Amino acid sequence: MSALDAELAQHRRWKLKPRFAGTRMFDRILENEFRSPDEHFEREARALRQMLRFAANQTAYYADLFARLGLTLGDIEALPDLAKLPVLNKHDVLDSKDALSARRLPDGLKPGKVTRSSGTTGRRVAVMHSSNRRMVFSLLLHRNVRWAELDPMGKRLDVRATGELKRFADGAPDPDAELGVRDGWLGLSEFFHTGPDYAFNVRNPMELQVEWVERIQPDYVMSYPTVFEEWLPATEGRKPAESIRMLIGIGAQMTPSLRRALQKAYGA
Repeated sequence: MSALDAELAQHRRWKLKPRFAGTRMFDRILENEFRSPDEHFEREARALRQMLRFAANQTAYYADLFARLGLTLGDIEALPDLAKLPVLNKHDVLDSKDALSARRLPDGLKPGKVTRSSGTTGRRVAVMHSSNRRMVFSLLLHRNVRWAELDPMGKRLDVRATGELKRFADGAPDPDAELGVRDGWLGLSEFFHTGPDYAFNVRNPMELQVEWVERIQPDYVMSYPTVFEEWLPATEGRKPAESIRMLIGIGAQMTPSLRRALQKAYGA
């Protein structure tokens, strides 16, 4: 089986919901993976030129920047030409918030949500998104799970910090909440039929974490590598749920030694 055939087989496991049955966005992402380097370079360059043209025409910041540097849009034709522009840093975003805001959005787009940094350096950065930002997140998330060969109808479990649990409940997150439940996988169930999604607070006692894993019997568990490391002594090396097919480490490095220990103990 060729690489393309293998990816197509994984892709067919994901069934779009009726209202998205005609969309080809997810198909195009897959097709792009098998384009030639020359095709990638040309498509990338074309998208870059389109983005810069919009930025220069619709934001005061980039209009002023091009004028100050004596550049025209024709001076940046492909990715290597970006070296002619200074890096946009955090202080630029803070000091030029209004100048960086587009006067209008491309046709078909609407203003979306605002993302804010944690403010650990003293000043919180706010970044505005257009309405298609959520779609891009879902496109990339779907590609990740397809590459990992996850079964979309499996049970998924997230063990996360409190702030992540707010997406599993109405209103503000409950720091004492044990478990959050959704009918489908966060970020994907809007478009696809999926199995259920569970999440619980990483602050819950380790004994309670293991108890919930045993009760839920998830196929896939996502958490920080340190959590998986703590599970090993907590479960005395036994698999906390026979259903577990994959452990997905996020937010920190999954060291080779921890990977080997988990694979040996859990067979996942």
